[in-house]
Amino acid sequence: MLEAAIQDIIRKQRPYYLLQGNPIKGVDNQYWLLFKHRDAENLLHNIITFLAISNKHAAYKLLRIDLKSAKVFEYTTLKDGNLPSPTLLRTSNLKIIEKFLKKESYYKEKSLLVGSFLELKGRRRKLNLPDEFDKYHPFISTILERTQIYRRSTAYFDSGVLKLYEEPLQQIVQTEGQIRLLMDWQGFTKSTDIKELEKLQDPNYRVEFSRRTLAEFLQGLEDNAFSGTEIMAELVRLGFLQIKLVKMVSGRGIYHKKTGILTDILENHILHEGSDNFTRAAYTKNAESVTFLYSWDSQLDAEEISNSIQHFDAEWQREDTTFDLSQEFLAQVLAEREHRLKVKQPIIDSITPDEFPPGETTTVEITGKNLDKVEDIQVIDDELVQVTIDSKESERIVGQVEVHPDHPPTKLNDFRVKTSTGTYNTSPQTPASISQSLEIPDYSEINGFKQAVEIILAGNHGTPNDFLYWLAQQRPHQFRVEGSDLLDQLVDQDILFEHQKSGAQHCLRVMQDFGVAVCADAVGLGKTRLAATVARLYRESNSSFKIAIIAAKKLHDNWKREMAELGFDL
Repeated sequence: MLEAAIQDIIRKQRPYYLLQGNPIKGVDNQYWLLFKHRDAENLLHNIITFLAISNKHAAYKLLRIDLKSAKVFEYTTLKDGNLPSPTLLRTSNLKIIEKFLKKESYYKEKSLLVGSFLELKGRRRKLNLPDEFDKYHPFISTILERTQIYRRSTAYFDSGVLKLYEEPLQQIVQTEGQIRLLMDWQGFTKSTDIKELEKLQDPNYRVEFSRRTLAEFLQGLEDNAFSGTEIMAELVRLGFLQIKLVKMVSGRGIYHKKTGILTDILENHILHEGSDNFTRAAYTKNAESVTFLYSWDSQLDAEEISNSIQHFDAEWQREDTTFDLSQEFLAQVLAEREHRLKVKQPIIDSITPDEFPPGETTTVEITGKNLDKVEDIQVIDDELVQVTIDSKESERIVGQVEVHPDHPPTKLNDFRVKTSTGTYNTSPQTPASISQSLEIPDYSEINGFKQAVEIILAGNHGTPNDFLYWLAQQRPHQFRVEGSDLLDQLVDQDILFEHQKSGAQHCLRVMQDFGVAVCADAVGLGKTRLAATVARLYRESNSSFKIAIIAAKKLHDNWKREMAELGFDL
């Protein structure tokens, strides 16, 4: 935009005035153009100039482009031929240079405003988040659309924040802008961001993205087709987002700066500073405040922003504390992240008392580490136990444990604790337990039932094979099956296979002894027909037996066919 404006200014001076040398960039974002009249060597022209008949015939004129105001100022020399040198124009402030010049006129160059910060309307000095997010978001989005370089210092970064700014990101990519992110080496709030960046260090992985064109990426941004992590990875891969990690010299401190400096094509700057981190939560959840400074507003703001840019760039270049992304360094980040999480992770060491009766609420004391951060405690995979927190300290929680009346006796080995930073599993060194309060029914029709349950609850059952052997001793006949003319007939009629015959015999025996049987044959071996056969065997022994079938609706027709094969009508 600046180049186009300069060429337009040069055209306006022709044909009488010709540019001498190249445009000169001076201090404070000022550009100088030196023009010489095409007839400056003509004696008559010199006389006219000397007699001051007309200023428009000056041999030389200087034009100053002020990018702060988008104005163009025209000067002539106070003394003929006494021109400021290029070095003076480049290095001196305006007050010194204007001592040699006479200001003739000025005008506003509207083309300089296009795509610059000077187009912004409704500028704000301070905004409070999240209450004023509806004002902050469109304002910062409008700024980002005009940004050429965005320098950002932050303690924490979450790629989810990029999802908030998909539209302005399109503009930054189209104009080949850059985002330079300087953050603490432990500042990633999402482990998925680290892992994705680590993958990008692998050349083979990067090849997977090689077919995606810039146009396709821009279309994806427009269509909201990418997650925040995908946007981040693609911006890094294409070079629009550069990330450097700061590792403080002490090893314990945190890089906790929260400054952003946005620069447009005219090198105007907007600085925002406050308590906001570069995370989605900082903009939409946390209570934050953001203050804005504008380089063209006042000399004080301009100096503050200039100092901030110099300081950021100096930190960006430091090799002792600032590191480029690399696979090795990201591996360190992941390892350190895991270590820090473990150090802060709540741990339950013991629970007093260590036994809870069903149907009652018991006051408990839980001891361990980092317990003051715990917001909720749950017994893993057990909804019949509820834990309520009454008070908490770093090494102690006092609360209530409520056990459902129907809870069976069991050990409480594993707990899940929730904090503001995550959810963790922890197991006490000595597990608590739900006490025995069951009244075991004595099912007389099942020989040895009560004794078997008591052995299981006492923990004296040994291995599963020991228990099966004990059961076999109690009912030696349970594994014997009786012959059946009906079954033989069904086999002869090709209604049953031999394995279905023996399966039906065994299921019938087990059901007669224990009231229940489970058939777990593999798929395709004919469990439905086997079950229909057992139903037929029951009906043969007692015609008053009623058979109930519980099955998914889509299997009803299959069951009707199988039952019909065994002689049952609808």
